[in-house]
Amino acid sequence: MPQYVPLPDGSSVTVREGETPEQAYARAQQMYPEAFKTAPPAPTKPTVAGQVGEFFKGIIPGGIGALESAAVGASALLPDEWEPSVRKGIAGLAGAAKSPFAATPGYEETVGRKLGEAGGSILPFLLTRSKPVAGALGAGMGAGEARTRAEQEGATPDQIGRATALGSVVGLSEMFAPMRILGRVEEPAKRGAVEAVKRVFVAGGIEAAQEDASQAAQNLIAKGVYKPEQAVIEQVGESAAYGGAVGALAQEIGRAHV
Repeated sequence: MPQYVPLPDGSSVTVREGETPEQAYARAQQMYPEAFKTAPPAPTKPTVAGQVGEFFKGIIPGGIGALESAAVGASALLPDEWEPSVRKGIAGLAGAAKSPFAATPGYEETVGRKLGEAGGSILPFLLTRSKPVAGALGAGMGAGEARTRAEQEGATPDQIGRATALGSVVGLSEMFAPMRILGRVEEPAKRGAVEAVKRVFVAGGIEAAQEDASQAAQNLIAKGVYKPEQAVIEQVGESAAYGGAVGALAQEIGRAHV
């Protein structure tokens, strides 16, 4: 009676005469590789509780991503022969640091996850009390974002260099909203529901306006330097929405500790 060896996809292979089951299995791996391919796990259906969890999980990667972008921008100042290896090191360190906080499959594009990452991106600014440091961080972030976008679009080295320089100027604006929010948090707390609501809307509006302008400016750099078809308003509304929510949240968290 023929002997069969089961395969991962539910099928089976016949053990030939003089062949061991192990040999039959190895032969099947070579002859029927598709039988050993396993389907990726089905993405999790997002829930409210899951998105709350992803919000907190996304904060750390958001902060790491901001620092990674700043480091990429700063690496543009290095000699050309050094930059590739430095960039590889930056990507490796950032990837390893983000890995434990990777989004659960199915939650990568959810509002909760994106809001957490957006909140994390302003964390480095809120943790520094020095405007010069915040300015350098913002310039690096803007330069890094512009440089990465240009590289992904296949821009020439000259175009990449110009986009990086312009991006650093745009990035300086990144420090203003967090610094103003921090300044408001540090003021003596005013009492009353009306004042509290006003502070939330002011803080949210500041960050939304900054994110709106920053995204539009990065799009303008792409359009003017290496991608003429770039839409100026692409992702502007989304950036503003997440920025505004983060600004309001930062204001209220800070006020709770005043």
